[in-house]
Amino acid sequence: YAEDCPFMLRQLLKRSSQHIYPLARNSARSLAGTSEDSFDWGRVAENYESVSPFSKLFAMQCSEMLQIPDVLNQHRILDIAAGTGTFSLTIASDCIKATDSSLLATDVSPGMVEIMRHKAARDIKPEILSCMSFAVMDGQKLEVPSNSISHLACVFGIMFFPDRLQGLREMHRVLQPSASAAIAVWKSVNMPLIMEHIAVAEGRVAPDQLPLPFTKAVLSYTDSGDLTRDLI
Repeated sequence: YAEDCPFMLRQLLKRSSQHIYPLARNSARSLAGTSEDSFDWGRVAENYESVSPFSKLFAMQCSEMLQIPDVLNQHRILDIAAGTGTFSLTIASDCIKATDSSLLATDVSPGMVEIMRHKAARDIKPEILSCMSFAVMDGQKLEVPSNSISHLACVFGIMFFPDRLQGLREMHRVLQPSASAAIAVWKSVNMPLIMEHIAVAEGRVAPDQLPLPFTKAVLSYTDSGDLTRDLI
């Protein structure tokens, strides 16, 4: 849970607020009036770059949870709902050597995938980039063989799946028996509520139309019992 990060991370999040609020504003503008299953993430893809330092904090935590080493050997890593690729690019940036390994970053938005592909080509060493791939892919219908993934991450993505249980089933299907998975979700309600207030203030929605479908999705796993139940 994002809210459960150590004190130092919370302090860094506060300092990132200057980036988060513009993202909230632009996301509220783009997603107000849409239903939960029709979000056009391409409309907010560029805004995600403004919070890369913020997103990297949780990417680093997920990497630590998965115990991904800086020397990859027969690793099969899958990044679902990768956004602009913060988790995958963090792994790749820290990687010293990769042998018989692959890192696949996926997102349902072509705009997100194009940005992460561009960032990888710009920032990642060629010898590491050669084991990376990027694909437009629905997390509810992964085009990945069963029992093929050794490490899986979904950072702030599962909440937005129209069918969250199907998304979790797909994660389970592609994981090897001894694989590891890290799923990051929001526990705090602060950011969703900020986005709602911005949308109302800008006249995008009327107060009686709240909560926005976007906010309802973000809040879907604020109760840890709900996520635990779905995982079981």
